[in-house]
Amino acid sequence: ELLQQRDQESKATATAEEMRELMLLYDSELEAAESRLNGFSEMLEQELLIFQREELRGDRLEELDAAANGRDAVLELMPGVGGQEAALFTGELMNMYERFAEQRGWQFEVESLIEVQPEGAVNFASVRIAASNHDEENAPFGWLRHESGVHR
Repeated sequence: ELLQQRDQESKATATAEEMRELMLLYDSELEAAESRLNGFSEMLEQELLIFQREELRGDRLEELDAAANGRDAVLELMPGVGGQEAALFTGELMNMYERFAEQRGWQFEVESLIEVQPEGAVNFASVRIAASNHDEENAPFGWLRHESGVHR
């Protein structure tokens, strides 16, 4: 009977020892998880601040875009690679923009023009397109803001 009691005590001691080890392991895992959560929390707060700043910046850009849309436009036309044919095409583009401005009721004013041979060929042109009335929805910049690039 004493042997059985001693076996039970040793089993209880071993079980208590295992429980202490499990508790220590659990506590260390819990600390590690809390540390990771705190790191993620800080990272998310930083991301949120960046997002809010970008959102405010985007709202401001939309306001600036809306204000700019109601303005006059200045177009600069230059031929790309291609010699006389490119210069002729630049002249045709200038005529196209002039007709478009007339159709919209805008003023088309040539500020600078360098013509070359043959007739109608343009090496450089700078034109101002202005709305005759101050209608922001019909303003030239809003219509022409994406006109850019090289025709090939």
